[in-house]
Amino acid sequence: MERMISDLLDYTRTRLGAGMPVNPAPLDLAALAQELIAEFKSGHPDRRIDLQAEGNLNGLWDSDRIRQAVSNLIGNALQHGSPDFPITLSLRGEEAFVVIDVHNGGEPIPSGELPKIFDPLIRGSSAERPRSNRPGSIGMGLYIAREVAKSHGGRIDVASTAENGTSFTIRLPRQSAMKIGQPILDAAHIDKM
Repeated sequence: MERMISDLLDYTRTRLGAGMPVNPAPLDLAALAQELIAEFKSGHPDRRIDLQAEGNLNGLWDSDRIRQAVSNLIGNALQHGSPDFPITLSLRGEEAFVVIDVHNGGEPIPSGELPKIFDPLIRGSSAERPRSNRPGSIGMGLYIAREVAKSHGGRIDVASTAENGTSFTIRLPRQSAMKIGQPILDAAHIDKM
């Protein structure tokens, strides 16, 4: 319930133009990824989740927000990917960017759904094989992942084919002018309530 409320508040902030609030600080993305993989493996011992990391994975990012985005992508891969294929979280440090890629095998996302995949409160049709939603999910995980990337001056892309599986790729600038959103209710508003 707490996660759903948090997702709805994030949605409201971004839709009202306040942006997603971020608090950038030095972060080792490799350490964060190892923690996330351990958490998901303990909750899904029957699924294979691999981590690949190369290059310098340090930068200035909001740890909680990056955790939220990557967690949403891994959760999405668990929900929609085939259990016959591993999920791979790949991290690659480039000179000015860090690339985060979450890949899973299985049926591709229908091409007609790709243009709206990051829209809020929209779920894929999956009409041929409907799947149950993750507990606490209201269909905003990919939207939030996109907004986290945008709030850090980055972007997210998706590629999905029957031959290559599905990959969600976030590119984050290592050093950038952060777009720090404003909370809808700041301390002054809360004190007046």
